[in-house]
Amino acid sequence: MTLLDAMYAAWIVTVAPRISKPQKPVCDNTLRRSSYGAITKRARQVSNALKAAGIDAGDRVATLAWNSHYHVESWYGIVGIGAVCHTLNPRLFPSQISYIINHAKDRLILADPACAALLATLLPECPSVERVIFLCAKDDLPDTPFAADAFEDWIAGHSVEVKWGLFDEQSACGLCYTSGTTGNPKGVLYSHRSNYLHTLTTLQVGVHGLSACDTVLLMTPSITPTDGVSSTQRQPLGRSWCCLDENWMGRACTS
Repeated sequence: MTLLDAMYAAWIVTVAPRISKPQKPVCDNTLRRSSYGAITKRARQVSNALKAAGIDAGDRVATLAWNSHYHVESWYGIVGIGAVCHTLNPRLFPSQISYIINHAKDRLILADPACAALLATLLPECPSVERVIFLCAKDDLPDTPFAADAFEDWIAGHSVEVKWGLFDEQSACGLCYTSGTTGNPKGVLYSHRSNYLHTLTTLQVGVHGLSACDTVLLMTPSITPTDGVSSTQRQPLGRSWCCLDENWMGRACTS
């Protein structure tokens, strides 16, 4: 068993389903709440939905989204089967985002409904994208000039049983690109092993000093290497954390 397999077996498969108390919420601007156990089950459904769509280890699956339980579920569902989670930054220029999507050869995009208009601009320039999934229920699906599915319908009916891990711990886990301040944006891959070791380091009491009794406010969007990696750092202690959507994040960052 590799270090990566041990991580998934010990935490995602064994510990997370037991952390289901309502005082351990993941919430967003509309005060939706979810337990770690529920997120684990839904992330497994994401994995099976991806596999049904033909996504395999090494394939790039993009997210174009703000902070929400949907984004967390997508993140784990993607990387758990060895696919690469490519977090796109919706604040970049459309020409930069389309360049990044094409360079990464993203096959699917899991997007926030707030990014629908942006996607309508991007998709004609991105031939590698096979499908768009909006992170919402069917009733909240935005009107678009392109075909898209609602996340809730997409994962509905898929099993919560799936094998996670069982691939090289040095394989790619996440993909982020620079903002292209000097030339075209540059892609940076980070591995499962680096995420795991980074998590172990930041869990030390002398680093952040956080415990399961604390609540963490996620101010930054989960679209950067720093915050993407830290997504794995908040869960192991079962701590509560709060996600801000694009409206609240805009207020917090400008006030």
